[in-house]
Amino acid sequence: MRFIINNENGRIRYVSGGLFVSNGVWTHPRFVLDDYELMVCIKGKFHLSVHGEKTEIKAGDALFLLPGEEHFGLDEQEEVSFYWFHFLFQDKAVVSASENSVRSVLIDIMEGGIFDGIFLEEQFRCEGLERLVILFKQLMDYDRTAVRSRKNCDLLMELILHELTDGAIRRRMRRYGQIDPNYVMEKVRDYIRANLYKNIQVYDLAERFGYSPEYFVRLFHQEMGITPKQYILNTQMERAKFLMTTTNFKIKEIAPQIGFEDEKRFMKMFKKQEGMSAVQYKKMFSKLHYNSK
Repeated sequence: MRFIINNENGRIRYVSGGLFVSNGVWTHPRFVLDDYELMVCIKGKFHLSVHGEKTEIKAGDALFLLPGEEHFGLDEQEEVSFYWFHFLFQDKAVVSASENSVRSVLIDIMEGGIFDGIFLEEQFRCEGLERLVILFKQLMDYDRTAVRSRKNCDLLMELILHELTDGAIRRRMRRYGQIDPNYVMEKVRDYIRANLYKNIQVYDLAERFGYSPEYFVRLFHQEMGITPKQYILNTQMERAKFLMTTTNFKIKEIAPQIGFEDEKRFMKMFKKQEGMSAVQYKKMFSKLHYNSK
């Protein structure tokens, strides 16, 4: 495993990019790059020789190819798709296989330092692939429609690399046992509260925070005393009760705000959870008289 580290605030120059979709049998051609390339596979798998070493890339994997190093396909494949983006650092990046270089970055962060640069693993499993794909599509749209300046492309490429940096730092900290589970669970709870309307699934939470679903459920239950599914439901019901008692929203307007597309399903779940219907609960609080002093 090698690492790409740029400490100079991560200033990036975007070069080119796109989505590759194989048409029939395909083998990756032989190249030596003048710049860096990010590849993110979204369908199929293929094998590359990278700097003399065999590398497998499958759906959900990301790989950085480095300037001056030869790479080429080792086999023929069908139904392969991947995003590819070429970029350059405006200030020189360091490529290192040393774990000490990784630790120095992590120690600075753990000691309260601010790391504004780029820290990337050469190959990794993507966290939050759906979010990344949205950014990729935005970048491709900027690239296609830019009429004045490519500055937006540079900035969006930089944002993508910072997103990947956050994921790399989380993975390395977990590897070194440096992330407090309580801190992680606090971030999970914050995310759930901020995104209730999205109908959050446990699998999506696990992927976003870089865990397998089984381990995530076990860790969450260990720290919180309940399953993530039950915590999401509890949070939904608390938000619903708050909205019913502090706003004039109708129940059919409240349901989608807490992740229920089906009003009837929300009402059924509320009664099961609270022991009374949502209508009864709302009427009960509407009869209360409030004094201003």
